[in-house]
Amino acid sequence: MSRRFLLFTTSQWIGIAGLLLAAIAVWWLVSLRPSADAPQPAVIGDSLRVDTVPLALQREARFRRYDSIHTARRDSIHRLHLLRRDSLRRSDSLFWANSHSNDSLFWDSVYRADSIAGRRPPRHIKRDTVLELNSADTTQLMLIRGIGSSMARKIVSYRRKLGGFVSVSQLRDPELGLRYPLHDSVLLSFVVSTDSVVRYDVNRITANRIVNHPYCSYPQAKALEDLRHKRTIRSLDDLRSLECFTDSSLLRLAPYLIFPAP
Repeated sequence: MSRRFLLFTTSQWIGIAGLLLAAIAVWWLVSLRPSADAPQPAVIGDSLRVDTVPLALQREARFRRYDSIHTARRDSIHRLHLLRRDSLRRSDSLFWANSHSNDSLFWDSVYRADSIAGRRPPRHIKRDTVLELNSADTTQLMLIRGIGSSMARKIVSYRRKLGGFVSVSQLRDPELGLRYPLHDSVLLSFVVSTDSVVRYDVNRITANRIVNHPYCSYPQAKALEDLRHKRTIRSLDDLRSLECFTDSSLLRLAPYLIFPAP
């Protein structure tokens, strides 16, 4: 550095910088003043028209340009929204039209398949073939039209609880747990042999054993045991004296009871 530069102190340099900034500010203010030949306000009729400076005109033009750009963008977004809405409506209409046509084709095929299957010979056992209900297993039961694997298992389980079926009509018992009652055509496919049915001697049976039967509740089993301890049960009429038994319950339980010979 030169010796002259080093002669100035820091405070002097700050003062010089302040003077320069003041000079620049004065020059900027002078440049903003309107010139002598600038247009003056003119009165037209009853209104006052002010001719602005070029800087204001530039600012107004800039604002108008921004407004036009914003308006164009808003219009374009609105047009895109309308196009999207129209496309969605067209796609929805095409979707519902296709789904309706597909549904109609599906159901036509189903009806056609049903009609064809109705004319074919049945794949199940013949109508004149019957099964013995107390000896048929689940595989044989599923050969009957209208009986599936779940229903076959329920029939075998219910047969085990009963000790054997004594009538085909027992397949309609509520205790079987079927959702829908079996059709008459299903019942005609069975016969019942009562040789293997488990029966209980009324004068020897205990309440803990007969209570497991679906047709006998615990109060009925207890009353039956108490009655046989008091006296010998000769016939079904002796059980009618018990209040817990009704005629319908006795008729259902009677085939599974053994009474002494007269």
